[in-house]
Amino acid sequence: MNDWATTQRVCGEVVFTSGESLQGDVHLQFRRGAPGSTESPLEMLNRAEAFFALTLESGDVRLVAKTQVTAVALGDLRIDPSPAVVEHKALFVHMADGRDYAGDVEIDLPPPATRSIDFLNQPEAFFALVSADGLWCLNRRHICHVRPQD
Repeated sequence: MNDWATTQRVCGEVVFTSGESLQGDVHLQFRRGAPGSTESPLEMLNRAEAFFALTLESGDVRLVAKTQVTAVALGDLRIDPSPAVVEHKALFVHMADGRDYAGDVEIDLPPPATRSIDFLNQPEAFFALVSADGLWCLNRRHICHVRPQD
């Protein structure tokens, strides 16, 4: 018996630098001291650990290297609304694997660092982009170029 049942599962698609992808459940940890509350997918991807667990529909578990992931699609999962002080920017992102993503990001940085380039230069590997298809977590380390849409 494995211990994957002790996590919160979120259905997603993991896209790799090779261009291949896997669909399954991403595992999110429960927050200590906050019963019923789990980390967000973005928090999980930006944790220091080099791997995360993905359970395929067959029940097989894959331990995925974050450095080899270009994007994680989380379908219709939405991020919590942010305070009104957050800047919303529309971006067109071209990744190293040739895929393109278009959508909005939330920039929550102190002024005057509210430009798209300030957002892209943040140290966290992954950021959230909300598109017409849902929520994507994109890996900054695999971006070729970004075209701001505003």
